[in-house]
Amino acid sequence: MAGSLQSYRYDYDNKKLAAKWEARKDGITTLYMPDLSAIYKSNLAVSRKSKVNIESFEDASGGFVTITALEDGMVEAVIG
Repeated sequence: MAGSLQSYRYDYDNKKLAAKWEARKDGITTLYMPDLSAIYKSNLAVSRKSKVNIESFEDASGGFVTITALEDGMVEAVIG
């Protein structure tokens, strides 16, 4: 987490993660997702300018979503 975490919640029923943090410009935040099977950049919302990368595990359904903040400030991300 590049910054100060405010909240983090994973909804297992809907496979949706919501996180909020105070980000630093160019800070990289990596979020673990237990199931990436239905995750695409089109159903990933980030409240500030950022770069997003999705990296799945080879032999499992989970993976990482990496968010690089392009500006300072509060970031809210909803994945899923």
